[in-house]
Amino acid sequence: MKKPITKISFLSIILTVCLVLSLHKEASAFSVTDLAFIDGLSAAWSWRFYTGETANEGGPAGLWQADANGNLVTGYFINPRSQNMVSGSYNGLSADLGTYKAAWLIDQFAVELGRNWQPAGHSGYSITDGRTALAFAIYEVCNSPGTDALNLSGGYFYIPNPWNAETDRAVALGQAYLNALSAATLDLTYLTNNYAVISADQTNPNWNGSAFAHFVVPTQRASAVPEPATLLLFSIGGLATVLLRKKK
Repeated sequence: MKKPITKISFLSIILTVCLVLSLHKEASAFSVTDLAFIDGLSAAWSWRFYTGETANEGGPAGLWQADANGNLVTGYFINPRSQNMVSGSYNGLSADLGTYKAAWLIDQFAVELGRNWQPAGHSGYSITDGRTALAFAIYEVCNSPGTDALNLSGGYFYIPNPWNAETDRAVALGQAYLNALSAATLDLTYLTNNYAVISADQTNPNWNGSAFAHFVVPTQRASAVPEPATLLLFSIGGLATVLLRKKK
């Protein structure tokens, strides 16, 4: 009786691997369309940021949405001048890009996820202020060297203020988000399971010298097929459980 079970199980594993490889081929790259700015500091060139000693004019800062492979996704760009996408692929979070920290900030303060955008001791801010502040905080963690203090008003990446009332409010609130991040212990497993990065080609990569835009999205909002490697682990892990039970 054990031999047929072994054969069926082995065949199931092969079929599972073939299915996953097929999904990987289809999901490795996809179109990104209907990119739209939803809420935040929407007026282009209405704020300025520095990277080192270089001054840059900032564009829309806040929440965006797009159609990624037929799935509506909402999220935040990690670079203030990488905000257009043509085609891309889902990728895991990266310590090098700062996207674990970006995902934590989204998970803690994104209004669209039902989070409170006003930390304790901070009040009087609009939802739009919160989304702009979240974008600013994400720019800080994703564009500053890891040795820099999380400071929107100084360091390698910073936003000079006072600038205007809208920007100054967002800088103050964004700094509160960064202060909370500095005191936090990140659950990397949770963030890995709930957030992803869409790395996408840009329509005009020469605008900021980068060929890719990176867009952090909550995977529970994307309705996306799990990443092939994850699907493979789930499938084989579930099958292994069945085999162990049969052997008992």
